[in-house]
Amino acid sequence: MNILQVNVTDITGGAARIAWYLFQKCGQRGHGSYFAVGRKTGNDSNTFEIPNYACRNLWAGTWSRLEKKFTKHNIRYLRGLARRLAIMGERRRWADRQKGIEDFNYPGTHHLLGLLHQHVDILHAHVLHSDYFNLKLLPEFTRRVPTVITLHDEWMMTGHCACTIGCERWKVGCGQCPDLTTYPPVKRDATAYNWFRKRKIYAKSRFYIATPSNWLMKKTKCSILNNAVIDSRVIPNGVDLSVFRPVAGQAARRTLNLPQDAWIMLFVAAGGHNNRFKDFATIKKAFLKFSAGSVRQKAILICLGGKGNDQRIGSNLIHFPDYVFDIKKVSLYYSASDLYIHGTRTDNFPNSILEALACGTPVIATRVGGIPEQIDEGVTGFLVPPHDSGAMASRIKQLQENKGLWQKMSAMASDSARKHFDLDRMADEYLSWYQEILKNKLRGDG
Repeated sequence: MNILQVNVTDITGGAARIAWYLFQKCGQRGHGSYFAVGRKTGNDSNTFEIPNYACRNLWAGTWSRLEKKFTKHNIRYLRGLARRLAIMGERRRWADRQKGIEDFNYPGTHHLLGLLHQHVDILHAHVLHSDYFNLKLLPEFTRRVPTVITLHDEWMMTGHCACTIGCERWKVGCGQCPDLTTYPPVKRDATAYNWFRKRKIYAKSRFYIATPSNWLMKKTKCSILNNAVIDSRVIPNGVDLSVFRPVAGQAARRTLNLPQDAWIMLFVAAGGHNNRFKDFATIKKAFLKFSAGSVRQKAILICLGGKGNDQRIGSNLIHFPDYVFDIKKVSLYYSASDLYIHGTRTDNFPNSILEALACGTPVIATRVGGIPEQIDEGVTGFLVPPHDSGAMASRIKQLQENKGLWQKMSAMASDSARKHFDLDRMADEYLSWYQEILKNKLRGDG
């Protein structure tokens, strides 16, 4: 089989990691495996950047290329300026953005299936938002190639947002959006128009849908996607157990220069404590409540994934390390920690929880989205109500004071990851499905 994965990036982000893992595993199993992305940052020869810049007019293409250069060098102000100037070079596109209409003007998408210079047997799309993909071409792609879409968020069923955070308007047509700033943001409320436009696109399409959680699959079946779905599967995300595995806590702490005698908690998120979908405020309150009553050990909360200034509270510490690019070093932070804390407003199936479990680190997390499908309550961790810092602090204290319970949870956490969240298991499920899809196509069933 020749399998083409599609995602906004090749390396950065949780969805990119899952797509990348799948791309690698398909190649290792002897299949033709390729990756098309909106923004390429790695150097893999079978990864292709969709040529949106080359297909724009001279003005827009030049500023788009400069935007890419500024992004690579993390020059944020110039990156934003270059993006605005590029869009202004295409008047219709600029006007639509001012109206709040989602931008599908990405001409390189037309060349997607030609990037390989050979036949594509399976097209597997992941995140299709974030400025790189023309969703209006989805009907054409699904006519030409069996197309699998893994939903990593809710964007495909809404008028603009990737996370609905309790809003139910996606079921009936959006409009009167309660929060236009939710990622990906729009300038004005054209969410009803965006929703109906997506519905028209899906009415002309036929595709296969995968979700990592039953929670998201249930939402999909109530959405504008449902009538376009040929078949659907819940395939939990996998984690690389050769990287994320138990390591002796003392050894990990020595490597990371962390104190041996402290009670260490870890929080991981893209953007760290500034991630608006996570609930760092509740985590911090829980830490303060716990540390105020803890006289046995120094307490440290490590926030990984974003910038911040260390905060000392008496003998206790909230620590913000520099951004860690090396996933092997990230795995050491899990092993060095006594607990992984995941407070969030909404979440589908966060990789960070799987990584913590794989490293044998018990998890305390908010009971939202697909998270209850990851944690075996009272066995591999604890679930707490949203925004309940008291319940979170109580569970932290319970594990600190009961070493036997902590040891049992640690062993069960890594065991759960091996049984349920192995990367090879995920790849096997997708490959088996690909083969079933192609067999059904030959019989005329798909």
